[in-house]
Amino acid sequence: MHYIRNKFCGSLYGAMFRITIIPMAVLGIVVSIFCVNQYIRAIRREVKLELENVCNLTLAAMDEFYPGDFRLEEEDQSILYKGEKLLTNDYQILDRIKQETGVELTFFYFDTRMLTTIIDKNGTRNIGTKCRDDVLQDVYRDGMSQFYESVEIMGEDYFSYYEPVYNSDGECVGMVFAGKLSKHIAETVWNFIMLDVLVILATLVAVGYLCFRWTDRMVSHIRIIQGFLAEMSEGKLSEEMDPSIMKRNDEFGKMGSSIVQMQHSIRNLVERDALTGLYNRRFGIAKLGETQKSARVDGMPFTVALGDIDYFKKINDTYGHECGDLVLKRMASLLISHIKGKGFVVRWGGEEFLLVYTKMNKTESLKCLEELMQEIRALSIPYGDSVVRLTMSFGVTEGDVNQKENVFIKVADDKLYYGKRNGRDQVVSQLPKEGEGHGVADASV
Repeated sequence: MHYIRNKFCGSLYGAMFRITIIPMAVLGIVVSIFCVNQYIRAIRREVKLELENVCNLTLAAMDEFYPGDFRLEEEDQSILYKGEKLLTNDYQILDRIKQETGVELTFFYFDTRMLTTIIDKNGTRNIGTKCRDDVLQDVYRDGMSQFYESVEIMGEDYFSYYEPVYNSDGECVGMVFAGKLSKHIAETVWNFIMLDVLVILATLVAVGYLCFRWTDRMVSHIRIIQGFLAEMSEGKLSEEMDPSIMKRNDEFGKMGSSIVQMQHSIRNLVERDALTGLYNRRFGIAKLGETQKSARVDGMPFTVALGDIDYFKKINDTYGHECGDLVLKRMASLLISHIKGKGFVVRWGGEEFLLVYTKMNKTESLKCLEELMQEIRALSIPYGDSVVRLTMSFGVTEGDVNQKENVFIKVADDKLYYGKRNGRDQVVSQLPKEGEGHGVADASV
């Protein structure tokens, strides 16, 4: 007893037991209530469909065996005919259908019960009585089939379905009722609830036993997850979850998967631009720093190109910001396709994009940019009744492993600015002051 008290009181074992059993109990109650409600609804739907079918079957049988219209004898309004057949006291069809289906049936002429299978304690059929006023209005006068969850007949509640009855001239002359005792439905629901309670109790016992037996293993895995979260909190978003967690097929495995997904989501939030899915500026600078380090080690060159969509403000002003967002997405998609296998692309800000060509000198990069410019010019973006076409200007410079990235990015930016001021739709690799022509890499670009 002392061992059990020490094991559970004030320990993780006790906490695990409590956070398992209590939530399971609450969850069981909530699920039970939900399931009972759903079960009741399902039963009501089934009962409604069954009663509707029985009503239709009754009308079809009466039409088959007794052709003609319903009418009352002129001298005695309590005598009912269908065609030439006297229906009063003829219960052959109704009793047979009740025997086969267990459903009570009643035929109303106007609002009066003329035929019925409902019998009181004395064995007397409940004929000559009236239907409820709301039933008369809904079914007889409005000519609509109706299902009611509670209709009291001779002191008993029934699930009831009423179907209007028409003669051949289209006149509504009465109603057919099909019903089942509500208490029978309640007994079915109660049996379901009792079974549900027993299942919950059995589950709680089983969970308690398994919790006691598996707590040691669970605690160790909690510590693994805790360590992984601690690494994430320190900004180490590239760590991998312990395989022992990911291999589990229980809640811990799902928890591990969720945390890994959260890790990926955080990385996307930190690294990716929400609109275009490209690397954002903050992460792009970090990735450019990694590129510099790699270039310093392997001695391979890299090139930086800073691009800007021409007349982007005019697109926004003409077509609206929704079109502008679409243009940015399509441009991002094109740039991703272009840079694949060559380096990476960053949304630098607004309509500006930074392309980094790894292991590629400026001459090689310019050839790639020539192809890119052609692709951009060929790009057409349908928007409403219009088609948006684009051009783009770039400033290009070779990266320098001995300079901070902002230095050579500034060089590329100056070249881009020159290209924007002098015609747009071009790639600028040299500025005039550098002594190479007009500073445009290729006038056709």
